[in-house]
Amino acid sequence: MHLRWLTRWYVRFDTPWILRHLHHTVACGKPVGEAFGAIVFYHHRTHIRETMERVLIGVRNGNNCWQLMRDEGFLTRSEQALFDSAQRIGNLPWSLRSVATRITRQQQDFWQRCFELMRPVVIIMLGLVVAWICYAMFMPLMSLIAENTGNA
Repeated sequence: MHLRWLTRWYVRFDTPWILRHLHHTVACGKPVGEAFGAIVFYHHRTHIRETMERVLIGVRNGNNCWQLMRDEGFLTRSEQALFDSAQRIGNLPWSLRSVATRITRQQQDFWQRCFELMRPVVIIMLGLVVAWICYAMFMPLMSLIAENTGNA
């Protein structure tokens, strides 16, 4: 989807992709900070690159990457707490992958609900168009019938 105006304000659309990228980096045994550098250079949306660059600068300055991602709107408080504890325990790849999957599922459920709510509206609008066409076709016919029966 190319909704630049929406994704600029709602960076959460890109969170699953970023978490999956972090998962692959951590699963290879590399530090999380290296993944941020690749995202900064290669992400297809410029505003995400700029946001991740701020996170990368904060990580290089020694700040907690999960807190920085939460401050930028990528993570919720509970996700940040999960990643902090998973990093300490050693389950970070699993938690990154499972949270990315959960966010993707939530986004798909949201869009499916929106489309399901829009379906009756579309059907009603199509019914109104058909009713208008029927009215436009039969009103002249009715006036002709009324004129012919009145003249006889």
